[in-house]
Amino acid sequence: MAALKLMIYSGTLFNLALLFILCLLIVILVQSVIFIALEITAYVKIKKDPFSPWGSFILAMGIKNIFTNLSGIPFMAAGFILHKQQEPKDAVAQPAARRKARRNPALLMKKAAKARKHRNKGIKS
Repeated sequence: MAALKLMIYSGTLFNLALLFILCLLIVILVQSVIFIALEITAYVKIKKDPFSPWGSFILAMGIKNIFTNLSGIPFMAAGFILHKQQEPKDAVAQPAARRKARRNPALLMKKAAKARKHRNKGIKS
């Protein structure tokens, strides 16, 4: 903090330019941290629901990154793919509930009788 105060109060153009660049870098760093957290959230949301509107966020981040640097091309491609496959929530087919198999009561009675017979085999009256 003392160095920043000295840069402000020195009055030289070079120190003020360095202070401006330093503040700009801090703002860019904070913005990048926020965007990284939002991208992680978007990937988690998309993993849970592929038709989530978070795909548009990935597309927007790809476009933003293309203007700042070339690393945004894969993000933009992924965003276009996700944006293209967007469908309404109703279109997602719910998995059919599995029916519990019914057992034949006569078969169950035969098995129970057989088990009782084997269990009481050693006891004779």
